[in-house]
Amino acid sequence: MLRRLTAGALCAAALIAAPSQAAVIGTLTFNTPTGTVFSNENIDVYVTLHLDAMSDAVITDAFRNVTSGLSNQDIIDASPDPLNPFIPALVTHSNVNNYYSCSGTFTGAPSGACDPGAYQFTFNTTDGPQTFFNAPNLDLQPGTDHIFLFGTFSPVGGNAAPGTYTFYNLGFFFQFQQTNPNYDSTDPTSPPVLFGQTPAFAQSCSNSDASCAFTRDVLSAPGVVPEPGTWALMILGFGGAGAMLRRRRTALA
Repeated sequence: MLRRLTAGALCAAALIAAPSQAAVIGTLTFNTPTGTVFSNENIDVYVTLHLDAMSDAVITDAFRNVTSGLSNQDIIDASPDPLNPFIPALVTHSNVNNYYSCSGTFTGAPSGACDPGAYQFTFNTTDGPQTFFNAPNLDLQPGTDHIFLFGTFSPVGGNAAPGTYTFYNLGFFFQFQQTNPNYDSTDPTSPPVLFGQTPAFAQSCSNSDASCAFTRDVLSAPGVVPEPGTWALMILGFGGAGAMLRRRRTALA
């Protein structure tokens, strides 16, 4: 399944604090999972992150480094090559990040393709108390809930076709970078820095179940001329209604 990650480069900063083995246990749920909007309106996606009472805290410092929640073992396990694992002592920066999977119909056809779609998704990356991506000074304690503005769906071209749109899976994870111990300045294929990320520690509706989906019933905005495809559906609807009226009049006669 395709994923979209928030954009943003990792910046070198202080070394990661090296906590003991961590276990972040979290769940993500959509705030206001259902509702009705007009076809020319943007749609904000708010989520609530709940950390289990047995979870480790998720804490970042002023430099956006993760100081609680990301363990040395998490870093080692994140390596795509077990023979060349990441080395915690060489990590120079870490941060929190989020993604969404291309599922549902907001950003594509029923196949779940991200593009093209009726809506364009934009991650919330502005620093603030409701931003998770690359956030500084986070202090998320076990047993607590935290509301985040995950991002916004905007109708492509300023107006979407009426209908019911769905969205399912997003997640929160840790991201980090380390210096490459095998860096060779004479080899253009040898990067000086290696990047890694952990699996999601919290996800929403990963099974694409309708009971946990984010949905919006989209109505035609007042004064907005429907797209040709929408006109065709409306004409078919009017034709069907007219046929029913004719049948009723015949029966009454």
